[in-house]
Formats: sequence, C-alpha cells, structure tokens
Amino acid sequence: MVKKNGIVWFVGRVITIPRQGSARAEHLRYELAGPWYYLQQIIYQQTWVSYLNNQKQPSQFTSHLLLNVNPANGQIVTTGAQILAALNYAIAQGAPFQIGAVTPALYPALDEVRDMTCAEVIRKQLRWHPNAVTWWDYTAVDANGAPSPKFNCNVLQLLPAVSFQLPTDATNAAGFVPSVSEVSITPRFDLQRPSVAIKYEKKTTINNTDFLSVISDIWPLTATGRELNALTATIDLQGAKITTVKASLRVDPIDETDINWWKRKFPDLALPTKSGLQLISTSRVIRNADGGTTALPVLGGLPNAVIEGQVCTWMKSGGVFALAQQEEITGHFAYTTTDPVTSQIVSQLTDEPLTYKHATTNMPSGDYQTIASIAYGDPQPQGLAQALYNALSILQYDGSLTLTEQECSGVALVSSVLNLLGGRIEWSTMNAMIQTVSEDVDAGITRIQFGPPAHLGPADLAELLRINRLRLRWTNTNVQNDGSLSGSTDVQLGKQTANADGTRGQAEYSFFNVAAIAPGGRITSFTQDAVGTTAAGPQVTYVYQSNQILMQLTKCNGKTLYIREVEVCVSGVTKHMLALCTDPY
Repeated sequence: MVKKNGIVWFVGRVITIPRQGSARAEHLRYELAGPWYYLQQIIYQQTWVSYLNNQKQPSQFTSHLLLNVNPANGQIVTTGAQILAALNYAIAQGAPFQIGAVTPALYPALDEVRDMTCAEVIRKQLRWHPNAVTWWDYTAVDANGAPSPKFNCNVLQLLPAVSFQLPTDATNAAGFVPSVSEVSITPRFDLQRPSVAIKYEKKTTINNTDFLSVISDIWPLTATGRELNALTATIDLQGAKITTVKASLRVDPIDETDINWWKRKFPDLALPTKSGLQLISTSRVIRNADGGTTALPVLGGLPNAVIEGQVCTWMKSGGVFALAQQEEITGHFAYTTTDPVTSQIVSQLTDEPLTYKHATTNMPSGDYQTIASIAYGDPQPQGLAQALYNALSILQYDGSLTLTEQECSGVALVSSVLNLLGGRIEWSTMNAMIQTVSEDVDAGITRIQFGPPAHLGPADLAELLRINRLRLRWTNTNVQNDGSLSGSTDVQLGKQTANADGTRGQAEYSFFNVAAIAPGGRITSFTQDAVGTTAAGPQVTYVYQSNQILMQLTKCNGKTLYIREVEVCVSGVTKHMLALCTDPY
C-alpha cells in the first residue's frame, strides 16, 4: 500500500523481489502489481449442465465460454453485464477488490471461446466500446474500512473533464501549478468513421436444408457502408435449427342420411340389380378402446371420416385443434335384388342393417405441419452500428502531456477527459480520454498519455475489424443450462388412423330365391315367398328340372304341418311311411 498525506495512492501485491549486487553496492527492489494482476491470473469459467450415463449431472465449471449469455437461463446479456460477471467470478476466487460503476451496455454478437482469463474477457467486451476506459479507485475501502480498490468502467461521454493551462509569460508570472512542461497532440482524423455497416449472416437449417439470410445494420441511415474509411464488418450469427413434422390427411364428409354416401361405403348397393333401395333409419355411436360403445353428445358426431392418414392433436384448422374418435354408423335398408340374366326377383329385404366403422375428425383434408424440434439461433444485435458510429465518428486526439510540480498532486486521473487551455481553440474542448498516468514521485513529474484506447485495438481500421475476426459460434445458448445438444424431437402422433370397415348385420327377407345350374345344365331353385307375390299367397317352392315341391301356406287352414310316420296298407301288408301332415282333427 502506498499513501500520501494519509490518502491511499496505490494498493497492490508484491509479485517479484529482484536482488542485485556488486562490489560497490547491492540493490533490493520490490515489483508491485495492481488489482488487474488478479484478472490476468484467473481463468474465467462458466457453469454447464452435462450428462453421464444418460443421467443429468450437477452443473460444473469449465473454461468453455459463451460470452454475453447468462449460463443460468440462456438469456442474452449486455457487454456491461458480461464485464460484471467476469469481475464477480474473480472476486469469488479471492481477488481483493470491489466493483464500482460499469456503464457500457450494448448487446453485441454472441461469442464462443475457450480458456480466457478474466482480463481477456473484459478486453473482448470493451472492443465493442472504442470510447470506453477503465480505472481503479484506490481510495475506496471495504465494509470493514480496509483499503479495497474499486474497478470502474465508463464511456467518454460520461467522464468529467480536467483542464490544464499551457504556459505563457502571464501564467508563468502567476505561478500556475502544475506547470505544463511538455505537450504532444495529434488529431486522429484517420480514426473517424463516416459510417458503420454491419452485415449479419445467419444460416437457418430447416429439415436439414440450409437457408442463408443477410441482414444489414447501417448508420447513419443515409449511408451505404461503402464510403471511404467506412467501418464494414460481416458477423456470422448462429441460425435456428428447425425440424418439422408433416402429415397429410384425406377425409370424406359424413352424411348418413344420404343414400349416395352409403353407396360409396357399400358399392354393391349401387348395382343395377338392386332396386327400390330405401334408407329406413340410421344411428351413430362412439366405439371405445375397450370395445364398448358410448352414445354421441347432443351436437352429434364429428363431420368427417378419415380415409387416409392419421389425426394428430397438434393439427389445427381455422384456429380449432383436431378432434378424433372411433365411430360406428348403422343404416337400415330395404331393397329388391333381381337376377342380372333373367331379371327375376332373387330376394326382397325389408331390413338389412349395414354398419360402417371408421375414425372421424373435425379436420378437413389437407397437409398439416408442426415443429418437432427447434434450437433458437443468435439474436440480431440491436443498435450496434449506431453505437459504434457514435463512438467512432467523433474526432479524437492522441498525445502526451507532462506536468511538473513540486510534488505529484494526482490532479489528472484516468477517470477524466483532458482539455488544454491557451493553445489551439479546439484543444480547449477536445475531451481527450486519459489512458495512463505515470508519476515520478521524486521528481514531481506526471506523464499523461491520452487518446483512443490503444489497448483495446482501435489504432487503425484493421484493428477495429479484429472485433469480429476469428469469432466462431457452434453451441446453442440453451445447452449450458439444459445439457442437451439437440432439441426435443418428441411429437405426438395420431391415435386415430384411417381404419374404415363395413359390416352387414342379420337381414330380414320377404322374398328369397336360390338358384343353381346342376350337372348337365339342369336348373335347381329354392324360393321362399313370405308376403305372397302370387294370388296363392305365401309359399315355398323347390324345383328340380320339371319336378316341383310346392307348399302354399294359405291352404294349411291355420294348421301346422309336421313330418309324421303313418301306417298304410300295401297289397294287404301294413307298412310305414313318412308324410307331411297335420295332427288328426
């Protein structure tokens, strides 16, 4: 610790003690380093979530860094917030200093690096702020009153000004202190930039197909970025990686009251041999997974039958999500069937139940798509070109100033901007940033270096472009707090798929005829007439060639006919025979 008049001038750490000796003398020196020493010696690390044997592990620190990203939640943070994170990490590792004002606040392009010290992280952030300066306040104390240097970082526009009078006969006579003994000033017109143009290139991957987009950020708005001395940079942003799922659905509108709809489901109803087709009644029920049925709600069933594809819950049409269920629709029909050759009536059905089982939905036919997985890319920095232009468009002054006084007073600090009075008019308002202050305490000489922050790299256009040179991005920002290198690909597929099936129930016939061609071309037929298509009324007829069995039921006179065994006398001999007859009466 170094004090003057009880005021702390410097607090640091002895890092080396060089010893020298000769026959005439020996020397012992102490080399001290300020708090920046700790930032140079501590490797900055961030927490990452990882997996071991498919099991999520507690977060652990690594030197794989995603700069300007909050490791806890993947949110983007400003340059100032990243500087604070590096400072706080160093303090957590035992660095003995405090944090004061840190005013830079810009959202830059994200950066991914490895194995950087805290000092390098801070420098990398300040490259986006060519008008920023850092300094230590050695007069600060901690909560216990012990000296504890305080780190500060501010931009030129917010720094207070300090002015010195150049020597003249009048000032010398007046005894101005401190006295300016040497000065060197160079206006840096070469560093002024008429415009800043940043081109963001983003590659977005959709279903393994890459798409390139280029977004321009130019300031002033009237500039092109092609002006002489314009600062133009191309920044690669990690694009989103999107995987989608597509599904095609083909449906058939349901109208169970329309005979034509039934003909499409049961094509034999449309055959020319069917005549007098009547739809007697219909009914619909929901078929449950356990095989049972449930009555439809008051509003009825779903409007469409699925004939191709599957219905997924993520499908949407007209702002309405998909619904699907298994339904059974039953129709009761009456019709007459005729022989296509003879045109004779083959059968007359009074009630044939036909049941159509299928998946139903409220979705129309079409192609549907949803996102299966998405890894969001880097956000585009907002206002970056304007911020750089505001810092680079002003004229800066580069140079040095030497002050001589009886004792170094410390009137010029790095936390100030410098103006000189009594020289050229523009010097009185040049607001040159003080970068370093070197004090020769024995001689009372203070040497001030001012100008653009050379240690940040904006000495020329090439250095400015190093802000983005060799910058690489390959890890998604959510990996730190999630541990998953790829997005979720879980997409719910449809449970209701096209599974139409038509069945026939037990039919009721009023007329039924069975005919066949026997060997040799002989015709055999069996006819059941339940309603009486002839004047004789209901009858059953069995025909084989010219032979026929005819039972006219109306002639039974209300009696029941049985096959019975009866006795008969044949040539005086009693024999038995089977006969179709009634009970005796």
